Amino acid sequence: MAATPLGRKVPRLALGVLVPGLLVLGCFSEPEPEPPSTTQPPPPRVGRMSDFYMVFPCRIVDTRRSAPLTYGRAQSFQIGGEGCDIPISAVAVAATVATLGTDGRGLLGFQSYTDRGALEIGFEEAVPRSTFVLLPLAVDGSITVTVQGRGASHFVVDVTGYFAPVQAPDDPLSSSAPPR
Repeated sequence: MAATPLGRKVPRLALGVLVPGLLVLGCFSEPEPEPPSTTQPPPPRVGRMSDFYMVFPCRIVDTRRSAPLTYGRAQSFQIGGEGCDIPISAVAVAATVATLGTDGRGLLGFQSYTDRGALEIGFEEAVPRSTFVLLPLAVDGSITVTVQGRGASHFVVDVTGYFAPVQAPDDPLSSSAPPR
C-alpha cells in the first residue's frame, strides 16, 4: 500500500502480460510489517547437510507377495544398500508410497526410530491411495512400518531419489560422485 498525503493507505495497481495478447490488471498491497516476535527462534538444523541424488524410478518395497501388515505387527524394511542405487549412507528417500487396504481402516506408520521423523498414511478397504513423501531412514538405512487401527494393508514404495550427507569440502577423499 502506498501512503497518501493524509496518511491513508491505498492499494497499488499492477499491469502485466501473462500470455501474449492477454493483459492483466491486478491490485496488490504491500505486506504489513510483522510485530516483534515474542517466541524463540526455531532451533538450528541438527546433523549434517544433505544433497539430493535422483535415481530411475524403482520399486524397492512391495508387500503384496506376502501377508498384509496388521495391527500390532511392526515390520522393518531395508531401503539403503538394498537396490535401486540407494546407498547405505542415505538419510532419506524421495518416494511414492501407495497403500492397498485389504481389510478395515487404519494408518500405516513409517518410522525411522531416529530423530529424523516419521509419517502416517491412511488406508481403507478396497480404496488404494498414494502420495509422494520424503521418507526418513534409520541410521542403518531401514524403515519400520506399523499398522494403527483395525485393519490390514499392503503397500508399495517406489523411490525416485535419495538424500545423502554432504562431503566436507576440505576432505581430500570427497568427490562429486554420490556416496555408495
